[in-house]
Amino acid sequence: MGRIASERAYSPPPWKRAHPYHAQTAHESDADSDSDSDPDSGSDPGDSSAGSDNNDSRPEQADEDDPEPEPGSGSTSAGLPYPYPLLTTEDGIRIMRLLPAADDDDPICIELREVSLSSPPAYNAISYAWGLPVNKRGILCDSQTIMIPINLHRALRQLRHPLYPRDFWADAICIDQASSADKSSQVHRMSSIFAQAAQVTVWLGRDTQFSAQSIFPVMREMAQRDFHPDIIPIEVDPFWRHLARLFRRPWFRRLWCLQEIVLAAAAEVRWGEEAAAWYTVAETARWIRSCPAQLLPPGAMAGVNNAHVMFAVARDIRAGKLVSFLELLGLVWQFRSSDHRDVIYALLGLPTTDADVGKGEVFVRPDYASDYCDVYRECAMKVIRQTQSLRLLSHVQLNEDDMQEPRQNLPSWVPRLHNYTHPMLLPSESLSSFNAAAFLPSSQPRVEGRSLIVRGIRLSKVQECIEAWNDDDRPPPQLVEHCKSWLDDGSGKYADSGLTRDEMSSMILTAGKSWGGRLVDDVQQHARDMADHEHVRAASDDKTDDVDETVGEERGSGDGYRFYLAQRDACKGRALLLTQNGHVGLGPRLMQDGDILCLLSNCAMPMILRPLNDDDEAFEVVGEAYIYGIMFGEASVGYQDVDEELKEFALS
Repeated sequence: MGRIASERAYSPPPWKRAHPYHAQTAHESDADSDSDSDPDSGSDPGDSSAGSDNNDSRPEQADEDDPEPEPGSGSTSAGLPYPYPLLTTEDGIRIMRLLPAADDDDPICIELREVSLSSPPAYNAISYAWGLPVNKRGILCDSQTIMIPINLHRALRQLRHPLYPRDFWADAICIDQASSADKSSQVHRMSSIFAQAAQVTVWLGRDTQFSAQSIFPVMREMAQRDFHPDIIPIEVDPFWRHLARLFRRPWFRRLWCLQEIVLAAAAEVRWGEEAAAWYTVAETARWIRSCPAQLLPPGAMAGVNNAHVMFAVARDIRAGKLVSFLELLGLVWQFRSSDHRDVIYALLGLPTTDADVGKGEVFVRPDYASDYCDVYRECAMKVIRQTQSLRLLSHVQLNEDDMQEPRQNLPSWVPRLHNYTHPMLLPSESLSSFNAAAFLPSSQPRVEGRSLIVRGIRLSKVQECIEAWNDDDRPPPQLVEHCKSWLDDGSGKYADSGLTRDEMSSMILTAGKSWGGRLVDDVQQHARDMADHEHVRAASDDKTDDVDETVGEERGSGDGYRFYLAQRDACKGRALLLTQNGHVGLGPRLMQDGDILCLLSNCAMPMILRPLNDDDEAFEVVGEAYIYGIMFGEASVGYQDVDEELKEFALS
């Protein structure tokens, strides 16, 4: 939902000024039709493209039936399950000793022993994607069976030494997965486990196309030379297809992997038989993410963006630049976990402004005996108590199923943290931001039963709304014209704005933010970018094969792709809205005519609420809005000293 703004914009390769409306290049098509699917590294159940930065974001998934025989697995598929002894010390963890084997066909045998985190032996921690629950293989521990994900099984086979035992920690083995109590206690120690490991080994799975040996050396050289354009492979080089395969690996989507790599003192990435330093992979992702050009197909860009988040969060933590737990939840919106509770629990080991993990503090106490709805409510109430603000409401993204869900399950004001599908309109905490309710008297929200009681003012009702983003990952063809016509017909509200219709429209359709997530500081250039974008879109709609890039100079040298990125972040999952009193802006896609536009005390963004009864006593949160002309407190002026005029809203 949030974005980490790029600190610099690298120069893209001279051959690459791609726009998503242009025809795909050869390496993009190859990447999208990649047949090297691999269930051993498949995504966790529930992983999907829903939360990606681009629509086509499926991770590599393959041979679901896994027809190839697994060496050494047959002899361990039966037998008694391993009985995990209870840990005897307060800071105890289990370390796995991987026993040597000279032959790959030998069964994988391990020993488990308890050690104290205060004085552990040297060990490596393994970070990997679990894969599908049906794809499991057995290993032997004290002549008894532990069933583990096939992806981890293959990792152990790759990491096993022929002569010497090696010590590792892996969650599927070192935590009793059948015990909620063991999982709850060990999750609390995950940050220390990965921080104290001699090395974290990132296992990406098998590499049946030998991509790693093709790209790892090139990536190392590119990173060492700061991605100078002279050393970037040419457009048709197979490097790009293999690089797209890398960032499609499911590891880049698994939420637990964020904490595991962020806390690592040293880390290497292993893909098949090849290895590269994590720094090399992260720097490559940062370069791709920071180029204002599309270097990889959409399916790989979600992995790139997540790798960039991993890099940036680790960098900021080491520099002491912490964010709140709520902000962290927003930054990781494209990651996925199979257990909804892990959306919260997988982040508890990272230090934030409201939890010092070095002192043993956690934002919420993990409890796998609790339902995810209870976990979400507890987290939401703690956010409100600690911040005394309503920033939490910008995280609400309801879909059709949520609107039909009985409110006794989860109130509308509690974000469905597993359902993030697009970035927030509210900028990140570290950036300059909006404050639409700047001049409303401060009023502390309070929870009464299942309702959140807030105070604010009602501005208007939604009169009309049209969807702002299509399923083909483009805006509707007439969206800009709709916006301009509503600005003209807005009862003269914008007549004295000082900006042209094009400039106001460019701000509305990107929610006032640039492609990097910052507030727009050059409105005229932003409007030129929109003009270039509209030119490219129109040419694409007309089936024009070649877009004359020199026309960009006549349009003021606008950058249409840069505008596309900003508009996609703002419009995806949203609708263009016109209110009864002439306000124009963006709101949630599920908004309806008659919904209420409000400003709430201690809430930076305007909110769309839906009355639940004729008396307007209870309301449902539909979501945040961007309304041009009121984002810096203009509509709240005059309410500073009239607290009694604020209305009370019960959000259910």
